Parts: sequence; C-alpha cells; structure tokens
Amino acid sequence: LVVEMNAEEANNLSAALHAAVSLVKK
Repeated sequence: LVVEMNAEEANNLSAALHAAVSLVKK
C-alpha cells in the first residue's frame, strides 16, 4: 500500500498515532 501525502499530513498522522499509543500504554 502506497499513500502519497505531504510532510505536514505525515507529521500530523504520526503525532496522532503516537498520542493514541501513549493513551493505550498509560
């Protein structure tokens, strides 16, 4: 699966993912 996205979208997605992981691990 290849998804094209700009840097800002990638950063936002990454930040959201990390936030979700942090909540789950809390």
